[in-house]
Amino acid sequence: MLKKNEEKILHALKFCKGFPLRKDIVKEAGVSIQTVTPVIEKLETEGIITGYKAVVDWEKLGYIQLSIIIDPPGQDILRYVSIEGLGY
Repeated sequence: MLKKNEEKILHALKFCKGFPLRKDIVKEAGVSIQTVTPVIEKLETEGIITGYKAVVDWEKLGYIQLSIIIDPPGQDILRYVSIEGLGY
């Protein structure tokens, strides 16, 4: 079960755009910087925060995106394959 400050910080991480700085998280969560740093480190150590990522719009960079959906006969699964940034 998350503590109230942990919940506020996770919510702030979700809604801050880009790679939020600690000061952005402080502002969004309404907690002190002395609270943010150890809470984020704890959540990372416990595997609750598993990483950070950048979402790239490859088309704006002039690349194409190819998506293929494969539905193998006789199986109840769909496999989705996405190839980005081929440059063709």
